[in-house]
Amino acid sequence: MNCKMKKTALLLLTILISTSIYAQKDWSKKKEKMEAQKIAFITQHLDFNKAEAQNFWPVYNAQQKELEEIRKQRQKIVSNLHDRFEHMSNKEVENKILKLHDLDSKELDLKKKHYTELKSVISAKKIAQLYRAELLFKKELLGRIKDHNKKGGPPHRR
Repeated sequence: MNCKMKKTALLLLTILISTSIYAQKDWSKKKEKMEAQKIAFITQHLDFNKAEAQNFWPVYNAQQKELEEIRKQRQKIVSNLHDRFEHMSNKEVENKILKLHDLDSKELDLKKKHYTELKSVISAKKIAQLYRAELLFKKELLGRIKDHNKKGGPPHRR
């Protein structure tokens, strides 16, 4: 490789790395903003008193971290299925499906555990309101994404 080609390759590599880092930072900022909006949304819908809020958020945040880990594992399996599906044997596909079922079971077990933990800090009625607020927030967020896409914004990627 001559010097000019090396410089060009180095420049392209630098641009690719910079773009990748910027995209990750951009996504990280968007995710933080969404989390802040979710917290505000839940707080507004549950109308916590000071004591409830102080007790609720640490428990809820810990629960969300646990659920996020399961969702990441699920996404990894689904992506692998999507990317390699044509080259996988029936047995490999079956193993992936069974792993997804295992994750579904783990998620359900966690939700039951979380319900018990939440009951120690807020009432069952407030937990029901929490579930409703989470669902409403998801619907609102999806609506915003659809509106953004209709207005000609860039398509969202996972």
